[in-house]
Amino acid sequence: MIAGILLMLVIIAFIATVLALSKLATVETRSWGAPRLAPTLLFAFIGGILLLFYLDDAMVSPRTEERVRQLFHLPDDVDLKRRGRHGGASCYTHSMYGRTTVQFTPEQFASYVGSLDDRSVWRPVMPLHYLAEKSSVRFSDDALLWQSLPEPPWMGKQQLVWSIAGAQVRRGLAQCYEFSRVEQSAQATGHDGRVEYTVAACNPRARPRTPAGGARVTAALDSDTQQLNVTLHFDSKPDYCNNRVSKFLGAALGLDAK
Repeated sequence: MIAGILLMLVIIAFIATVLALSKLATVETRSWGAPRLAPTLLFAFIGGILLLFYLDDAMVSPRTEERVRQLFHLPDDVDLKRRGRHGGASCYTHSMYGRTTVQFTPEQFASYVGSLDDRSVWRPVMPLHYLAEKSSVRFSDDALLWQSLPEPPWMGKQQLVWSIAGAQVRRGLAQCYEFSRVEQSAQATGHDGRVEYTVAACNPRARPRTPAGGARVTAALDSDTQQLNVTLHFDSKPDYCNNRVSKFLGAALGLDAK
């Protein structure tokens, strides 16, 4: 809400300033034949607006590629293709969603599939979305297990497909886990102030439904196309955001700026 108020105030200020500078330019043109001060003030005002949004972390990128490489232990030589909504102002939203497709070579695919049961590789990793000093994440033992996809049913002579992570898959593996936010009333005594999340496996073939305030990670490893398709949905903005201006405005207006 604070971000919306800030944006509205900036728009109003911008319109008022443009009108005032237009009037000033007209007066300067009559007096000196050309505007002198008005263009300088306009550029300074635009620079001030950009600085304001920069200080408010509105320009922080979503770091989607870093998240996917980290969560799925992808080597640097594997190419990622981003699809779907990723957003360019991750600290100005309260929900982040992104789709990514990874295309393996046959050698890369065989090596990747061979590593899926290696617990030393597939260990719990806190996503870059969360910071250790702000959030506490606890994974269940089976959260990161890859699930073999059952053969899809047939409809007459046509075999159906599984719709997982924005892809249509017949043969392969899938991974799905959800971050559920623990309510403060259910947190242990002596809580250190961090937001707590529990992470558990979910059904990748079920209709995607992200827990409120939490997150959902879904992946489909397609044996036919040798692709990894991933969707990430975080129902919050990243912990690393520091909306200084919004927080100041929220405090001044007596509103919650979180």
